[in-house]
Amino acid sequence: MKFLLVIFLFTSTLVFSQTPEDESTEQKVEIIAGGSDAEIDFTNLLEKTEYFRNHPINLNKTNRETLEDFYLLNDLQINSLLAHIQDNGPLLAIQELQAIKHFDLSTIYNILPFVTIGNEGTNFPISFKSIFTEGKTSLFTRFQSVLEEARGFSPKDFSTNDTNRYLGSRVKIFTRMRHTYSNVLSIGYTGEKDAGEEFFKGSQKGGFDFNSFHIFYRPNKIIKAIAIGDYQVQYGQGLALWAGLAFGKSGDAINIKRNGRGLIPYTSVDENIFLRGAAISLGKNKFSADIFIASNSLDANVPSDSSINNDELGISSVIITGFHRTKSELENKNILKEDIAGTHLQLKSKNWNLGMTLATMKYNRKLSRRLSLYNQFEFNDDNNSNLSMDYSYLYRNIHVYGEIARSSNGGIAQVHGALVSLDPKVSMSLLYRNYQKNYQALRSNGFGENTRNANEKGFYTGINIKPNRYLNINFFYDQFQFPWLKYLVDAPSDGTDLLGQITYTPNRTFEAYLRYRTRNRPSNFYEDDEFITSVVNQRLDNYRFNIKYKISSSVWLANRVEMSKSSQGGFNGSEGFMVYQDLSYKPLQSKVSFNARLILFDAPVFDTRIYAFENDVLYAYSIPAYSGRGSRVYANIRYKIKKGIDCWIRYATTVFDDRSVIGSGLDEINSNIRSELKAQIRFEF
Repeated sequence: MKFLLVIFLFTSTLVFSQTPEDESTEQKVEIIAGGSDAEIDFTNLLEKTEYFRNHPINLNKTNRETLEDFYLLNDLQINSLLAHIQDNGPLLAIQELQAIKHFDLSTIYNILPFVTIGNEGTNFPISFKSIFTEGKTSLFTRFQSVLEEARGFSPKDFSTNDTNRYLGSRVKIFTRMRHTYSNVLSIGYTGEKDAGEEFFKGSQKGGFDFNSFHIFYRPNKIIKAIAIGDYQVQYGQGLALWAGLAFGKSGDAINIKRNGRGLIPYTSVDENIFLRGAAISLGKNKFSADIFIASNSLDANVPSDSSINNDELGISSVIITGFHRTKSELENKNILKEDIAGTHLQLKSKNWNLGMTLATMKYNRKLSRRLSLYNQFEFNDDNNSNLSMDYSYLYRNIHVYGEIARSSNGGIAQVHGALVSLDPKVSMSLLYRNYQKNYQALRSNGFGENTRNANEKGFYTGINIKPNRYLNINFFYDQFQFPWLKYLVDAPSDGTDLLGQITYTPNRTFEAYLRYRTRNRPSNFYEDDEFITSVVNQRLDNYRFNIKYKISSSVWLANRVEMSKSSQGGFNGSEGFMVYQDLSYKPLQSKVSFNARLILFDAPVFDTRIYAFENDVLYAYSIPAYSGRGSRVYANIRYKIKKGIDCWIRYATTVFDDRSVIGSGLDEINSNIRSELKAQIRFEF
């Protein structure tokens, strides 16, 4: 298999993944997906990217808040840009960015599709009439389905008493309507039905299983923002309250700081990461205050001897899948009520920021999880409060920031970081975190190795070196400790994470990078099936080579080959390989664009799985974990029917060579092939 992978790589011809300006985002998404077993929603990230592509930032007329929301620039770059414009006047040409401190060629190429210095991207006069006459309304509808029949959709077999089946069809349906005016107004509705959920019948006689609605308005006066319906909040470094995606470790080694966006509208379909209620942001001069209230309904497990009709009985765990396909899943739907209220106060000047967040959560049932040694400090009550102070200060080439938070039980969490420019060609990022084992915050999302911001200490060092305009060297080393036990780790433990990446970008038509990453994470080591001998480090090494090249105005070429190797307790484990080719064809002024990928993979155990971001229809995403042995092919076609009407079709199929059955339980497919068809249409007017 190794020989075939090497031959496959070097005999490839037309290949493509993403255009270079999307590479930074793609790498961050892949590392987030590979570092967590949780389902993470990247929809808002994709929407933000598309928004800035269609509404480029006018660098001569922008502000710090907009640039902070633009995740491709760090604080030192933002400060240098604003200082350059203040000292020298507006930019006369985009090439002038090369003369600004901390801006290298790779960064400039990354941001070019999203910025302008002309009249585009400027704010127009706002009036009630212009909001509705000059705004944009879009309607999306998407259908997707796995073509092979899973056991959950097959006829019930009464002869074997195998009668547990999904209640609805195998088609997943998504629809969204949204009206926007610049970044001033957003009014939208989103509905989704997962595969297996009923639709206009049974438990869902009203249609979609998930429905979301929002009104979001920025008057830009004393009232900075108003949110009604579903919204998200992001404050500080995420220790007290942060809803939505936050980047951490990636090939962009120094950009690890959270930049809280405050109140933002919610337009995705994850059923657990938003607040449903109302919020307002007030501000004048240096002071601002956000006030928010929400009441959410969550899925939860009730102990088997409890009645779900008795609100005084507790729950054993919260369910975050969002699936309501079977009778048992429907019984757990929306039985936990969560009431949230809070505020964020902020003093902000040109170079410094000081904030305070207070959030209180109240539940109609007490969380009564089954306690054991490892989880005895986790939240196990019906109410909680989090209070935090966050800060940031920029002085010349040094930017310091942090947050200290406390939960109502007395647990403390803190994170402190610094972004330092040691030289025009060398930047460093440092971050220390200390999350006590009893810190409790159900809606936090701070930097860390754990999925929860608790029971963790660590120190992160990231370095970025730019020896010349074409080379970019990134390196990070993260050393962390877990002072208390973890799930499947029956002793205090520690670990490390190291990444090095060299990127070569001589021009806009060529980019290549070489990456090595090694992670050591603690794990119980079993000598046999019954006894634990010790806690050891489970090591995973990854090697990647990625190259992209543009051969014409319409065609890109690229390759990736990646290898992973796992070991545990000093014993050699297994090796995994993946190589892919992509083809992207996007002729100018054409109604049709196309991209496709062919992948070969051989990762015999799940520990050696390899993640790769895939092209998808607009605002959708796919980040599969390649595990097992086989091949995968997908193709996307976009057709512009006429002005304001676009459609996408995506087909993907995976063929496994090492199995005859895919999946398990109701998702089991009695075949070695799994295929998916997706179709989407968008109307804009």
